[in-house]
Amino acid sequence: MCYLTILMLLGCLSLMYGIHTGVTKFVQEEAPRCFEQVPAFSIINGELSVDVEQSYSIKDPDTDEVLIVIDTSGRHKSLDDVEAMGLLTKTEFIVQKDGGRTETFDLSEIDDFSVDAAQLQEWIEVFTKELGVTATVGDYIASWFCRFFQIILFAMVAVVWVKPVGTIKFAALLRIAAVAMTPTVAACALIDLFHIPTAAWYWWPFCLALSTIYFWFGVSSRRDPDTIPVG
Repeated sequence: MCYLTILMLLGCLSLMYGIHTGVTKFVQEEAPRCFEQVPAFSIINGELSVDVEQSYSIKDPDTDEVLIVIDTSGRHKSLDDVEAMGLLTKTEFIVQKDGGRTETFDLSEIDDFSVDAAQLQEWIEVFTKELGVTATVGDYIASWFCRFFQIILFAMVAVVWVKPVGTIKFAALLRIAAVAMTPTVAACALIDLFHIPTAAWYWWPFCLALSTIYFWFGVSSRRDPDTIPVG
């Protein structure tokens, strides 16, 4: 378990670097291009007020697709009236969800709220950094347990395999299985580090086969009953 913990920590360094660079690029390059379009607005006693010419559109800077339409004049009352993913009216925020469904958020419960592009940029920086840390920790824990159960499975299968010889203890099988994870973890780390595209249908079978081969080699090299005591 100690070896696996250290191995997975080293393997996660490339993931941490990838998340860090991705978050930094988004915060410094992508997010400002969207947020600079957002006008300063405020919601007082459940009613939106914004000092821009109506109706106002916030667009995707890459595709020029309209993302949100802001209209407090009452001319547009539903997404059927605009070609956008969201509509912000004087009292409601209507957003399109998967499957063509729409969801409406009532602004009447908001007493006092105001925001501008600079505040949104600051919030997204904090949010993405926290999300990056959470994603890294979550991925590490999930990967650790996945490898741990794989080690136990390898050892249990090997118990049946080496039982007629009876030369390797179960604890030793666990250690061999842990070491056998090293090439797979290293390969996954390189994939993350260099952003090499892979597909699950062939990558995960390859990783399983690689670990199995190394485990088989480790167990086979210790199956000499003349040199290893039974226990």
